[in-house]
Amino acid sequence: IYLSHGNPAMLADDSFVARNFLMEWKEKMFPIKPKSILVVSAHWETDVPSVSAGQLPQVIYDFSDVPACMFQMK
Repeated sequence: IYLSHGNPAMLADDSFVARNFLMEWKEKMFPIKPKSILVVSAHWETDVPSVSAGQLPQVIYDFSDVPACMFQMK
């Protein structure tokens, strides 16, 4: 499944139509919490294909001009 996340403010603003769609879609597609999630991102570059993993990965804030509450999300 490929999903473009769009503007990160969508996580904090209910006026984004896509937010409501994705929240409802999530409940239908994943009635049971998945054991793992693979994220492929264009926000990270390496010279060779790489894999990063961690039990508690840190959030990288690579955006600006969004509500301040976005920087509190983990």
